[in-house]
Amino acid sequence: MDDVASDCLTSWAMPWMCCPIKDLTCELCRLSQDNVLSCICRQPSSLRSLIDTQSHKKSCNGLAKVLRLRMLQLIRGGLEMVADVVTALLPFLDVSAMSDGEILCHILSFEFSSIVVDRITQEMCSAKELRHLCGKEHCSTLKRETVVAAHAVHLDHKRVWPSVVPKNIVLCCLGEYHTASQWSEPPTCAICSMPTMDCC
Repeated sequence: MDDVASDCLTSWAMPWMCCPIKDLTCELCRLSQDNVLSCICRQPSSLRSLIDTQSHKKSCNGLAKVLRLRMLQLIRGGLEMVADVVTALLPFLDVSAMSDGEILCHILSFEFSSIVVDRITQEMCSAKELRHLCGKEHCSTLKRETVVAAHAVHLDHKRVWPSVVPKNIVLCCLGEYHTASQWSEPPTCAICSMPTMDCC
């Protein structure tokens, strides 16, 4: 599981994915409070309730966590999930010449806002600069933490998502429906020649 997540992070993740939450929070704090609150209002109610909006910094910190979790969900879901999301949200987006990172940015821009995504993607340092600043050991730690977080999101998603109904149960239910929905001719009354209905 961790090896798969690690491979996904290597091929999909953008530089800001390796940055600590506090760095993302600092970048988002440069945005106006109206922009941040507008982005938070676009999130599902289940996520909005997790964001503390008592101050601008707390709002940015909560938004950074939600943004990171959403990216991890997309990475964890793989190409099929991303393709489904693009088809549902951006059906006219031409992705033929886009990189994986660009496609993810388009999805995040739609779900959060282009202002937020532009802020973190343009201002955060590149992966090479990050390795130079943080050192190999620190980057390895961040990568492990990201993989663990992706694994946790996957388990949480698996826990709340409905399980697939076994095929034998589906076929059994279809058979019962077919049997119960068949029309059988009721017996005819010998006196009035009308069909008799069993009301019991």
